[in-house]
Amino acid sequence: MLHCQTPLPWLSDAEKASRKIKKDQRTAIIKHLHNAVASLSLTHNVTPKYINDMISSQTKYHTAHKVTLANALIHAKAKEVNNGKPNYFAFSCSYIYILLQQDSSRYILPELHKMVAEDADMQDLTRDEKAAYVAILSEHCDKKVSSVQANNIATAQDVLTTTERVVKELNNLHVRTGTYGTLFVVQGHINDTIQSTMHGTDNSEDFWEDVYESLMADVL
Repeated sequence: MLHCQTPLPWLSDAEKASRKIKKDQRTAIIKHLHNAVASLSLTHNVTPKYINDMISSQTKYHTAHKVTLANALIHAKAKEVNNGKPNYFAFSCSYIYILLQQDSSRYILPELHKMVAEDADMQDLTRDEKAAYVAILSEHCDKKVSSVQANNIATAQDVLTTTERVVKELNNLHVRTGTYGTLFVVQGHINDTIQSTMHGTDNSEDFWEDVYESLMADVL
């Protein structure tokens, strides 16, 4: 069976001129970008591919984890059956982490899951009941965060020590592989006494000035 192909419509002179203008503009932009990449690669003694990879790289963002009803029910059941026993469970807003060290008298996560599934009072909950369980775990998470941030001296020392270690690793990585890295360490809470810190390996600070036309210090 033969299929007739619909012929493409003829372009008017105005449409042809419009397409040519767009093509010329696109060619000019590509040429300008190519020249800029070549200039940067010479300035920073890197290959054009290295600059192109940095330009075309993508960053994936994800939303912060929230308290889930499933974890809220596990948290409530753990408080009920493990009350008064050494606590080796650490609850986060959406995941439950179990430390390797556990007391044999405590119920562990698989057992708690089973208890929740078999508890008739935790089935077919109303909207208000679900919200109440979630609110309890949310408050628990907030208290955990507040208790950590209350000890600002220990926190600041931890940040300082860790930052020094990361800076050393970045510098060593640059020596071994020739890679460049930029590090920013800033406050995560308004009451933190942490000093904001920045570090750039080799001449990566120049890259910020050339590409973003901004000093690294202006980002902090």
